[in-house]
Amino acid sequence: MTSKIKILIIINILLLAGVFLSLIQTEEQSSVQVEGQLFVVNDTAHIQRIEVGTHELTRQGDQNWKLNGRYTVAPQAIQTLLTVMQNMEVKRPVTEENISGVNQEFNKKGINVKVFGAEGVMKRYSLYGDSVNTYAKVPGEAPYLVYVPGYFINLDKLYRINEREWRDKRVLYTTFRTMKNLQVDYPVSPDKSFQIAFDSSFYKVSGVQKLDSAAVYNYISMFGNLAANDYLENTSLRDSLAKQVPFCVITMKDLYEKRNNTVRFYPGPQVVYGLSENTKEVVLFDPRRIQTAFVSREAFMRKEKSK
Repeated sequence: MTSKIKILIIINILLLAGVFLSLIQTEEQSSVQVEGQLFVVNDTAHIQRIEVGTHELTRQGDQNWKLNGRYTVAPQAIQTLLTVMQNMEVKRPVTEENISGVNQEFNKKGINVKVFGAEGVMKRYSLYGDSVNTYAKVPGEAPYLVYVPGYFINLDKLYRINEREWRDKRVLYTTFRTMKNLQVDYPVSPDKSFQIAFDSSFYKVSGVQKLDSAAVYNYISMFGNLAANDYLENTSLRDSLAKQVPFCVITMKDLYEKRNNTVRFYPGPQVVYGLSENTKEVVLFDPRRIQTAFVSREAFMRKEKSK
């Protein structure tokens, strides 16, 4: 065998070794990528239902969600959850010496999560966390340490759903494009009462001839972000308020009938109480936020410029 042939054989062996190592590295990288995406739901727009522990979130149309078939979900709460589901990645597997302890915590505190699309289960896993780390695991598999790149979120707290915290607290919600009619009544001072209604091309305010259109726009738009602080489960307070004369009553009518509601307002010590007709509940408002809703028709009169 000539030296030239020997050199060619060596070169071929080295090339084959390089190809073999490249294949191994490619498989390892592919495995790491799959592992990293183990809990990711890439297309959250296809999610129809989510089971989180004992709670159920159900999509209602494009943007609205129901919690346990009873309550409308706050948009920020569901959007945060969907963002997490789309971006939650594996940081690393749990080390061998810690697997037993982590699995014991899963048995005690783990939250079971099922994500459903139109054709069935899209993703299924369990999750639990402590003050430092969050762990997730697929049934029957080893646990992983997980995180959301670029976000500092307590994932365990997010997945432990609290009905009161997750409920949409916008009890008088509308937008400038969808509001049909808004009635603001002051039972003790009826001369301050007014109505805003859509009139072919713009809104009109009862009793106002020279309209400040910017003031009308700002007032209606304010209801897009106006939310109560909380719902109060207090039947005795509810019954007591119902017997009193409210200082203001606001009735909202929107193109989307589910938004229609009447809320009666009562002053309280450092708070404002509301009685929501839709849910028959007491709602609690921060006076500094809700006071922008309590105006009279004069707020919409165009002020003449002094000469």
